[in-house]
Amino acid sequence: MYLGSLGCHVRAGLTSALLLFLATLAACPARTEDKAGSAMSQSKAKSELQGRIDEALRRSRVPALAVAVIQQDSIETAVAGLRRKGGKDPVTSEDLWHLGSNTKAMTATLAGLQVQAGRLSWESRPLDLWPELRGRISPAFEEITLRQLLRHRAGIPAFTSGSEFMGLPAFEGDSRARRLAFSEYVLCHKPGGRPGDYLYSNAGYSIAAAMLEQAADEDFESLLAAQVMQPLGISGHWGWPGLVEGQPWGHGAGLLGLVENDPHGEYRLEDFVAPAGDMSMSIGNYALFVQAHLRGLTGLAPLSGSTTEGVTSGMNTALIQDLHIPEGEYSCGWLEQPLSGGVQSAHEGSAGTFHAITVIRPAQQIAVVAICNAGGEKAAGSLRSLVMELLSQEL
Repeated sequence: MYLGSLGCHVRAGLTSALLLFLATLAACPARTEDKAGSAMSQSKAKSELQGRIDEALRRSRVPALAVAVIQQDSIETAVAGLRRKGGKDPVTSEDLWHLGSNTKAMTATLAGLQVQAGRLSWESRPLDLWPELRGRISPAFEEITLRQLLRHRAGIPAFTSGSEFMGLPAFEGDSRARRLAFSEYVLCHKPGGRPGDYLYSNAGYSIAAAMLEQAADEDFESLLAAQVMQPLGISGHWGWPGLVEGQPWGHGAGLLGLVENDPHGEYRLEDFVAPAGDMSMSIGNYALFVQAHLRGLTGLAPLSGSTTEGVTSGMNTALIQDLHIPEGEYSCGWLEQPLSGGVQSAHEGSAGTFHAITVIRPAQQIAVVAICNAGGEKAAGSLRSLVMELLSQEL
């Protein structure tokens, strides 16, 4: 990662503000839905959702917002605002949004598919994939497992701030080679905590992704596209949305307000840590991924969205439900919290210039996603208020 003038950092760990929000969210009453599904009711719901996001945009003063209200068999999305602060181009439903650490659920889903295919197991250790590290790996990491890495219980250093990246050596090669070199570096150095204890770690997800690459002998990006995205009929982009011409820019919190983050500038996430938080997607495509988890948690198979002959999804109810089994409060890519009548799965993600929140409530058969192209606590607070509103009020 390179730090630019924004001084941003890779975050979206379980901060006290996030934990307080999720605790409040768990107490938030569930909204009720009209299940009639008529064209008129769907049109009304879409219109009211658009009105609600337009009002939220006026209150929040972020450049743009995107939301999705997801049910087992339907998705309503809405967007509002501008691609850049002070610009003229409005966001569209096809625009990309940076998901931050919500990417972790995708990485964990791919891991589940690899385990299901028999390429490795949840109990596979880094030493099982890289026996040449024996004698060099930190003794604390000799017995850590793939599942522990995905549940943040492997004792791997956090790598959630820019300062942790600044002392790294230069890793050479493509993303797969650099991810392997980063993994070896981390595994051969001092632990961040005791394996078995909870320590949120972006580096842990990089190591998990490198293990998947080693097991399949294929780069992580291609594996995710082929096994998770294509079967659902979705696509994504690695890195800032603005690296694609005509897409939204992110904005960081400055002393005098929001500051544009030039996507071509120095501040970006390193490719070797991308599996922890560098995916960008349209709100509709990301909603389809979330819907697959909602359906799995409610006992339904994910819907196939692929139009390519022979492309089928290995995602199934058992796999998704297994991914959501927590140790403590964190499962594989999700924070699981008790809720009246069940459990909610949630996550936040931000690298300082976008902010994304996802909440799944299986008992109410609903999920909500909200994203803005701004970072900082003010933007996060506005987004959290919007999520609570969408979960508690009828459309």
